[in-house]
Amino acid sequence: MLVVFGVIMVFSASSVEALIADEASYSVFVRQLLFAVVGAVVAGFASRLDVSWWKRLAFPTMVVSVRLPAAVIPSGKSANAHRNWIDSGPAR
Repeated sequence: MLVVFGVIMVFSASSVEALIADEASYSVFVRQLLFAVVGAVVAGFASRLDVSWWKRLAFPTMVVSVRLPAAVIPSGKSANAHRNWIDSGPAR
């Protein structure tokens, strides 16, 4: 329900901006709707996985989630007076 509300809010805000810029008013809405549908499919698939699989994945996920922010300290790229970005080639 919250995703539906969010997609409606995106449509409400972006349609006016798109019309002012002489663009299609549904373009941002369709893109957000596509992401919501893909997310629902992935969530449906993830809900079918066994709990033991999630338990095996929990510790490596925690390690990665701690190390990535820590990697910004020595190798972070400054942007707008903040050093919060890891420069990783095409993903900037």
